[in-house]
Amino acid sequence: MTAKEYLCRERCRNRFFASLLLRLFGGILVSVSVLFPLCAETPSAETPSAKPQRTMLILDSSASMIEAVTDGPKVAVARQSVADLMKGWNPDNKIGLMAYGHRRADDCSDIETLLPVGPTDPAAIIQAVSRLTPRGTTPLAAAVSLAAEEMNFTKDKATIVLVSDGEETCGIDPCEVARGLREFGLDTTVHVIGFDLDPKAHSGLKCLADETGGLFLIAGNAGELTAALTTVGSIDGSVNAAALLVEAPLEDDAGKPVEVDLSPTALDDPADGLGAVRFSTFMGPGGREVVGACYRVYEMAAINDGAEKEVAATCDATPVVELPPGSYRTQAWFGQSSVSDDIEISAGTTLDQAFFLNAGNFRPRAYAVEGGEPMAKVCYRIFKKTDEGGNREIVASCKPAPTFVLAQGAYRVLAWSGRATSTLDVDVVTGETLEASFILNAGYLALKAVLGENEEPLDGICFKVFDVRPLASGKLREVVASCSPTPTFILPAGAYLVRAEGGKSPQDSEIKIEPGEAKEMAFELAP
Repeated sequence: MTAKEYLCRERCRNRFFASLLLRLFGGILVSVSVLFPLCAETPSAETPSAKPQRTMLILDSSASMIEAVTDGPKVAVARQSVADLMKGWNPDNKIGLMAYGHRRADDCSDIETLLPVGPTDPAAIIQAVSRLTPRGTTPLAAAVSLAAEEMNFTKDKATIVLVSDGEETCGIDPCEVARGLREFGLDTTVHVIGFDLDPKAHSGLKCLADETGGLFLIAGNAGELTAALTTVGSIDGSVNAAALLVEAPLEDDAGKPVEVDLSPTALDDPADGLGAVRFSTFMGPGGREVVGACYRVYEMAAINDGAEKEVAATCDATPVVELPPGSYRTQAWFGQSSVSDDIEISAGTTLDQAFFLNAGNFRPRAYAVEGGEPMAKVCYRIFKKTDEGGNREIVASCKPAPTFVLAQGAYRVLAWSGRATSTLDVDVVTGETLEASFILNAGYLALKAVLGENEEPLDGICFKVFDVRPLASGKLREVVASCSPTPTFILPAGAYLVRAEGGKSPQDSEIKIEPGEAKEMAFELAP
């Protein structure tokens, strides 16, 4: 990078962040021309030298994170998912932690770097997350901007992972931030995980990811949040996904186990004037006790009046809940299975409440071709068969090797990877583990465009893949498209027409994909 290019980049970056800070702290609205000033020369992206990956994890701790999903309060689910993530984190890569909304209500400047990006310290990350208390607003765009600035994004590669359950509430457009990071950053990627996210909030968060080349993933429960965090961490090798399948303890630098308690201490005896209930859950009568179940308690008087009043929720390992004497409806859930029961609490006593989920485990695995290796990138959607003959979706996951806990019954399961799909009907039996194989009959197609005999892939070229079988109108059906310099598509076996656009004229080439086959195609564009 020349001195002139460097000064131009620094000037642009400084104006960009100055304008963001003005908007965050009550300054005047600025125009796009100020946010993104034109420079005399635009420096091209440079390939950074081999360095450890650097990631800043930003956690939403706004007031809405105290609300519950099926696995318990969102903040508790996030704590556990981060703890699971750290089990597989590559110690050679660096990580930092930032949070917003955890100290003050109605304060858009409540953004704190809890741990700067540095050597991996799983215990420190987990302990910092365990202390977050949801209170405030959602200044997610400013948090992403500040994280990039702290990571020196104009000079070094930076990866940001944002977990948020809501849209921006502090007046900064996430798309503007994303475009600034893309324009002025050396190589800045923002992955966004929408946790229990309202569909209306998708566009702003998705823009952050799309504009920076990151992933936009949706999670609705504990398993999906852990899977999403694992997915974004697996892209650059920051996470060893296989390590998350083993219940291995965290260790310090000396190799000694690190124990971190994320749950409050359970009380042995109820306080004066109160009673208590101690929960346990089993897959079925005579089956094993479930570790990791969650519980909710509702006031029966409100239910009788046609309302719903939740008075307690816990996912503790030793779940004991103190309650005033009275009638309650309790619910236990684990995975995708739940069950309810009504109880009576008396003062000074502890009631033991055991739940039976009448559920089994379901473990799907997908293969590109029969007899091949399990596919690493695959997603599943599970539908419950209804009495009316229809199918109701109950869960979806993109975890590499998921295990679903499902109530006994009949299900339809869809597996897909890229544009390849496979569907099976399965029956889950209480206390049993059902394993199912999905054969997608898929192949892999890697594309790039080069200039003459140069092997370096070109930017600014878009690839489109069409099914060679024409529609009734005579047009070809577009199967998939990407403007990445080196996309890899997963496609059902068959014949396709591949088009490269962005040069002097589009170039077409036909190709046939066989099951399990990996093909590469390079378009040579005229200089």
